[in-house]
Parts: sequence; C-alpha cells; structure tokens
Amino acid sequence: MNGSLNPSVLTRLLVLNGEVHELERQLGSLPLLPHLGQSQFRGQFSVNPVADYQDEIDRTARTSLATCWLGESDSP
Repeated sequence: MNGSLNPSVLTRLLVLNGEVHELERQLGSLPLLPHLGQSQFRGQFSVNPVADYQDEIDRTARTSLATCWLGESDSP
C-alpha cells in the first residue's frame, strides 16, 4: 500500500463518514424509554430504533472499509 487514494475514493469515504456522524447524531437524540419489566413485554414485539441505528452505522462503516480496500486495489 502506498498510502494514497484517488479523489473519487476519498470523496466517497467523506460522504460515508458524514452519514455515520449524522446517524450517530440521530441516535443520540432518541429519547430514553423508561425501564419496563419483562412481564410487560411478554408476547409483544416492538421495533427497537436504537438497534436499527446501530445496524445502519455498522453497515456504513463496513461500506467505508470496503471502499477504502477497493480504492487501494486500483492503485499501482
């Protein structure tokens, strides 16, 4: 690895980085739910927005790593 990436790869990485920071900001602004006992959730399934944000952050981070790796493979 020579440590340089072409400008289009760097641009893509910056966009992905911005997306992760925006997701982290949105995650941080979610209201905290009061603690409810297990019996109150028995038989109920609910959407967990925190897990959804964390999944999206992980997906975007993996995309960044793949972008960087692919950008390096194009280098002479």
